[in-house]
Amino acid sequence: MIAAARAIRDRLRAAAMPPLVSVAGAAELEAVREGTAPESGACYVIPWAEDPRPSQTSGGHRQPIAISVLTAVCIRTYEDGTGEAYLAEAETISAALKGALAGWTPDPADLLPIDYGGTRASQLAGVGTYWLVSMWLTSRQLYA
Repeated sequence: MIAAARAIRDRLRAAAMPPLVSVAGAAELEAVREGTAPESGACYVIPWAEDPRPSQTSGGHRQPIAISVLTAVCIRTYEDGTGEAYLAEAETISAALKGALAGWTPDPADLLPIDYGGTRASQLAGVGTYWLVSMWLTSRQLYA
């Protein structure tokens, strides 16, 4: 899960800046909770879940592990009474994330290509500050 998050973070830094203005990890997002919201376009990559599936073999052990990683992007649109600025920035950022990640195969090579798992938008930090949170899915095999 951590390797997938690191690979996604590095991929976004290389392929989605701009429109992203920065790409950081979960630790930096935790620091944001106690301070001011980051600038618009700041992205945080968060390891989310590892979900094992039953082993598919008898004899040796080979178990598929589904991995979920979140990206949370801050969008700040003050002085936008119509919501058009938010919609425009959200569309641009969403397209950049999908273009950089959907179908891309991360390194380490034991991870499968990235699938898009959906997006949710939330106004968590007050008027004019929104978070666009997307889920990215991959998987790997556990051999023992």
